[in-house]
Amino acid sequence: NKLEEAGMLNSQFEGNKKIYQANKQHPLFNDISSIILKYTGIDWIVEYLVKRLGDVKKVYLSGSFARGLNSETIDLLIVGEINVVFMDELCLKIKKKIEKTIKYQVYSDAKQVDKLINNEKNSYLLLWEK
Repeated sequence: NKLEEAGMLNSQFEGNKKIYQANKQHPLFNDISSIILKYTGIDWIVEYLVKRLGDVKKVYLSGSFARGLNSETIDLLIVGEINVVFMDELCLKIKKKIEKTIKYQVYSDAKQVDKLINNEKNSYLLLWEK
């Protein structure tokens, strides 16, 4: 309630449940987002991916984490041309390090991803951009 009063969270009712979502317009959103990414280990994943994976243009977080919910699975949407075999090996290593499963989708066309993000009801959070 305090975070909502401070304008850091937005809420809406879905049936008898009150659903909270981060207010992306809040001036502290980027700082808090960075802290959460570090806490969950996602910042480590993105840095590791981008440096070793290939021609990565963008990385989005989707699924539960993008909606602000904890999950055993981290869903990523990657824009670019990557080495899929290396990515699969990387996912196994990451799972051992942070004890979360990585699921990913790769798109070579950024415009296709922009359409997907704008048409989907799912949440997407841009983690990294070239």
